[in-house]
Amino acid sequence: LDQGIAWHGRLMVLAWVVLVPTAVLLARFFKIAPRQQWPRQLDNRFWWHGHRLLNYGAAALSLIAVVWVWRTTAGSGNARVLHAWLGWGVLACGALQLLSAHLRGSKGGPTDPRLHADGRVHDWRGDHYDMSARRVAFEWVHKCIGYLSLLLAMGTALLGLNLAAAPRWM
Repeated sequence: LDQGIAWHGRLMVLAWVVLVPTAVLLARFFKIAPRQQWPRQLDNRFWWHGHRLLNYGAAALSLIAVVWVWRTTAGSGNARVLHAWLGWGVLACGALQLLSAHLRGSKGGPTDPRLHADGRVHDWRGDHYDMSARRVAFEWVHKCIGYLSLLLAMGTALLGLNLAAAPRWM
């Protein structure tokens, strides 16, 4: 097996089979942490930082993995072409996720109020706190593309591992 293809596979599996699903689990189940003093402590940043950093890490690993495989010419056939197209679809979903994260709107609420110029609290308005139409659209799109990317990534990874004869050497 060509080393470029081997490293592509290793990095993509780490990114899309380990890091991204872990990031999704953090966002889904760790908004309130086990030792968090809820409701006195409202803003648990553990899930947010973990979700964000794991996904940025997966994006970086994906870019490196694309560079590794780009330099190779090994492999042909319908399965390889399908793997490549699915892979580009996964990367497109990942890019949309990174873009949409920057379009989520303002937070608001008691942990991020709008302030007057002198630092006094003006109000708690914010897209997230008020669940504005922008925020509702963001959450719907972000979750749909996120789960779609997970499904595509799992299928793409299984096909890639099969192409690399992973069931035989594992």
